Amino acid sequence: MENLKLHSEGQSDFLQELKKQFDKIVLEIKNKEGLSNEEKHKEIKQVTADFEKAKREALKNLF
Repeated sequence: MENLKLHSEGQSDFLQELKKQFDKIVLEIKNKEGLSNEEKHKEIKQVTADFEKAKREALKNLF
């Protein structure tokens, strides 16, 4: 996941941007031509785990 910069709007905006990035990555994975459904599912599962970890860390450490 990409690093996001904090800005004056705070926690909710940070989490919204994180979610937008997550959705974009998932869409890119779903649209990949050369991957089987199983491989796509694996990648989406990994991205989801990374997203959840980033969200927990943001809530715990940044705000």
